[in-house]
Amino acid sequence: VIKKKGTTKRHNAVMEMNADRW
Repeated sequence: VIKKKGTTKRHNAVMEMNADRW
């Protein structure tokens, strides 16, 4: 689930952590 710029694999890990903040 990518909303902003970034790759799916690289942002995947970031999105998981952001999921808690979002």
